[in-house]
Amino acid sequence: MSPIHIIISGASSVGKSTLVDECIRKFRQDKKLKYVHFKRIQEVARTVLNQLKITGTHLENYIKHNNIEKFSDVQEKIIHEQTLCFDKEKENNYLSDRSGFDALAYIHCYFKNEQKSNSIFQSKLFQLLINQCQNGLIFIIHPQEDLQAQNDNMRIVPNYQDQIEYTESLKHWYTKAHLSYFVLTDLDITKRVEFIEKHIHGHFHWLPPEIPIPLCLPFHLNKNQHHGQNNIAVRSHSDQSYMRFIEILDKQNIKISYKKYDKNRLVEKYDPSCLNNKFVSILFDQKLDNTFLENILFNQILINSEQYHFIGYSNSQLRGRSCYLYAGSIEQTEQIINDNGDFHKIKNLSKRAARIGLLFSSCTPTIHIEPDHVIQIDDIERNGYTFTDGCGIIGRSLANQIVSYLNDFKKPILTLNDDNQIEENTCPCAFQVRYQGYKGVLMINNDDQDDNIQVRPSMKKFTSTISTCLYVCDDGYSGPKLGFLIKQFIILLSGLNIPDEIFLKKQEEHFHEIISMCDDMNVAIKYSLYFDRIDLIYHLLSANFQFVQSELEILQKKALESVEKLKIPITKSRLAFGVCDPYNVLKSGEVYFRPTFNGRQFMIDSKICFVAKSPSYHLGDIRVLKLTSYQQLEHLYDVIVFPTKGQRPHPNEIAGSDLDGDKYLICWDNDLIPNQMNKPMDYNSTAKAKESEFITRKEMISHFANAQKNNQSGIIDHYYNYWANLLGVNSTQCRRLAELFSEAVDAPKTGQRIRIPAELKPSRKEKQQLNNETTSIETTQGCHI
Repeated sequence: MSPIHIIISGASSVGKSTLVDECIRKFRQDKKLKYVHFKRIQEVARTVLNQLKITGTHLENYIKHNNIEKFSDVQEKIIHEQTLCFDKEKENNYLSDRSGFDALAYIHCYFKNEQKSNSIFQSKLFQLLINQCQNGLIFIIHPQEDLQAQNDNMRIVPNYQDQIEYTESLKHWYTKAHLSYFVLTDLDITKRVEFIEKHIHGHFHWLPPEIPIPLCLPFHLNKNQHHGQNNIAVRSHSDQSYMRFIEILDKQNIKISYKKYDKNRLVEKYDPSCLNNKFVSILFDQKLDNTFLENILFNQILINSEQYHFIGYSNSQLRGRSCYLYAGSIEQTEQIINDNGDFHKIKNLSKRAARIGLLFSSCTPTIHIEPDHVIQIDDIERNGYTFTDGCGIIGRSLANQIVSYLNDFKKPILTLNDDNQIEENTCPCAFQVRYQGYKGVLMINNDDQDDNIQVRPSMKKFTSTISTCLYVCDDGYSGPKLGFLIKQFIILLSGLNIPDEIFLKKQEEHFHEIISMCDDMNVAIKYSLYFDRIDLIYHLLSANFQFVQSELEILQKKALESVEKLKIPITKSRLAFGVCDPYNVLKSGEVYFRPTFNGRQFMIDSKICFVAKSPSYHLGDIRVLKLTSYQQLEHLYDVIVFPTKGQRPHPNEIAGSDLDGDKYLICWDNDLIPNQMNKPMDYNSTAKAKESEFITRKEMISHFANAQKNNQSGIIDHYYNYWANLLGVNSTQCRRLAELFSEAVDAPKTGQRIRIPAELKPSRKEKQQLNNETTSIETTQGCHI
């Protein structure tokens, strides 16, 4: 157990030493603290003053004659002695009647000299003191107006107003040092001790009943406690990539901790590596009602007496019911958003929230690209469709520079050369990026000297000069990634007359491979790709099979768990980013795809493949396309290249997708390729997006709080699976629900209220009938999952 460090602070003569003595006495009677020995660190200032032969009269004269140098010199000696005491007892439990911050409070109150105070604060000695206090529980005794302090002829004895000013100054310096503290307001010393005891045990107070929480971390929402006022007390972390994280499970259960945060552009700009705790991540349980969320986010949250307000969220955070708070006023948070994009021009609430969310996308900073290396190129448009939607180009020279940044954060990219030697840092062919107001995928060209990026109008989501840094999204570069069948794909393929025996055969092969993966290198490589563990392939290709045996056993266990979720890896498949044909050589109905395996590119032994994307609900979402090869495209691998010719883009035919970062399943396993294709669904929404001239902060917060309530996608998915299991994917019910799902995806933007007709909702009798049927994968109509 870590040592317990308790620091009692406050103005002179408020009873700090008395409280320390009472704590020691009471702790001995506490069942949990009875055998915990506490050291006393007391009277440090008195000891130093005695050594210097200085009394309170001397200090008052220094103040009277404005002799800040002599006064400060005495205070710095006290700080030095305090740090020595803290360092000596750092491995022990201790109670101290001062923190060393008194010097700054005194100088502020009696000399009003911010320059001197800041000079001491920034000194190496004081920074050491701050580090020593970081893991302590700091309590400030609030002055009492009706108590008369006695002069002990050693220190300055302030009146009540001076004590108040001193206390506020103490709070200021604790806050500036990012130290947590509690204010003891109760006059009863017994209740003060009880308050301290409860925080040692880690209890949560202002919502009954008392709830244990980790690391002595109470939570405060602008509420006064009966025995004191408290803020979030959080431990500082040595790793600078950690952020304060609040998890609200229910109205009486709140967890507070530090968690490693996913880097994003806004946090990196205003608080790089979270050094200054300017941002907090807060997560709400899915079961919490919307009003509760709104009440919290409309108001400020206090952390170390600093105001935190709602600032925004990424799209993935919206799905997970998480958002960011910023340490500043409402005006400051709004100004930060406005300074980083012309979001005020976006009149649709959902669209504006999504565009602001791009500032919070999890991504890795790489190289800086100046504006003169950014070239604007046109989109290819036809029949109201954009064939290049979200896809730009990056010069190979720049792409090679990006790789070194990715390797600092991610797995190496591996290939084998002609001598079967492993090569690292092979350049990916595509990157999913964020650059200023641009969002999308950059595919490499074949010019080794090109040091530009080319962006299209379809990639520009807002105008911004937030940074010239090019950010690569998490998991945002191309590489070998094994594809797999999931329930949705099995249902659709079954509806396209792929026999159920094929799925059973693939599942049986999956079981056999799980058993053999720790002994068969080819199977081990396959499952390393499946679980995105390219680092393991390095050892496998180096004939270092034994080295990764324990890791393979972990993958084997994960593979067994994935069986329950009906995820079946398919050897002749890949999951890859989609890009456009930059040379306009592919014909409609053709695609180019050159995967890698065992570190080498290889030609696919099939002339056709099917391409799909999750989620998909319409039979037309499965597209059977011709695999072809063109010399101009041979520098591209592990990405699927779609044509820019034809009446409609193939990505749009596949569940209404595009090329700004969507990943596609490419499968050339002849057993799984349908002999037929259905007409693709029309994914162009006819509903007009709801717009408002002025969007308020309250509306933005309500949009976040109500996102789960308004999202009908999960319910539609549930009903779709029910009817697919019962009547097959060709049923009227499934076709109508597929259309509703598309409308539900667009609903936040259009403001359309999705209503599911009664005839699409299964009755209780029908649900019971389904529950009584077999749970086998085999079925006569479609595929029963």
